Amino acid sequence: MLMLFIFSACSKYKTCPVILGEAFTISNNNSSCNETNNFTITFNKVENDSRCPTNAMCIWEGVATIKLTLKKENIEYPFTLHTQSLPQYNTDTVVAGYKIKLMELNPYPVALQQNAKEYKAKLLISQ
Repeated sequence: MLMLFIFSACSKYKTCPVILGEAFTISNNNSSCNETNNFTITFNKVENDSRCPTNAMCIWEGVATIKLTLKKENIEYPFTLHTQSLPQYNTDTVVAGYKIKLMELNPYPVALQQNAKEYKAKLLISQ
């Protein structure tokens, strides 16, 4: 019966590619899950992206900030990750006993690009 619940909790997502210790990619405004540990992670939005565009001269390389939510046992844990690891920014955090690291955020900004971006975050989750 428990396995049925775990399967049904994850079945509303197209795939459950989250395997602890293995990097995976998640698109903006989408969720992925881990069937074994029965949690979902949602990439809610890119809060800002001030990374220096390619083909541009910048004083600082900039930083992007993303909002995510980990849901386990019907409890939601919202958190923020950044593309830089500095005193005021974190590329990783611990949420509900899981270490979550932002490995990269794509696409990288391009100078003079006007098109809306479909962001994808590469994450690594471990215990």
